[in-house]
Amino acid sequence: LSIAHVMPQLGYLTPTKDGKRNLPASYFIDLATWQRINLVYTAKAMTHLRQIRYEAERADLVDRFIHVVEHRYGHALAARVEKAKIELTDRSSAEVAVKLPGAEFTAEITRSGLDATIARDIERVTATVGQTIRDAEVKPSDITAVFLTGGSTAIPLAKREILSLVPQASVIEGDMFGSVGLGLALDAQRKFG
Repeated sequence: LSIAHVMPQLGYLTPTKDGKRNLPASYFIDLATWQRINLVYTAKAMTHLRQIRYEAERADLVDRFIHVVEHRYGHALAARVEKAKIELTDRSSAEVAVKLPGAEFTAEITRSGLDATIARDIERVTATVGQTIRDAEVKPSDITAVFLTGGSTAIPLAKREILSLVPQASVIEGDMFGSVGLGLALDAQRKFG
């Protein structure tokens, strides 16, 4: 979601001045990936960002990226994108607003934009659910209840596609935001005591 809707505001997919290629994508991917954000805070990354700024057709966008990095705003930005994703579960649009000196912008994300961004992932999930039903050698009509848990199951497209496989099943919803963490904690306790 961040790559598709926020990173273009920071220079992602910006061509070089000569128009022969786009700027390297790796820094944008790092900034959009929670566990990789710290990689853009290194001196080496900052030096390279300043170098590619001079190659960029839109240096102003790379300047925004540099300001986000200088202010170490990467995790806060990722949290804002996550908040927008959550808002899109019951709204048609949400905004990610950034107001840093030298890096002020707003990225509007629509539910249809979210759906387009995650469509392939949802196809893989529904294919896996369908295969699981076949592997279990049960008919979809024999499934009477579906337990949905974890924040992604609140995304309307995900929920709709999963439930389309078993339309007669009743829906039981778990703790959308705590159940995955609880499951990991229980598994860790089982494995490590």
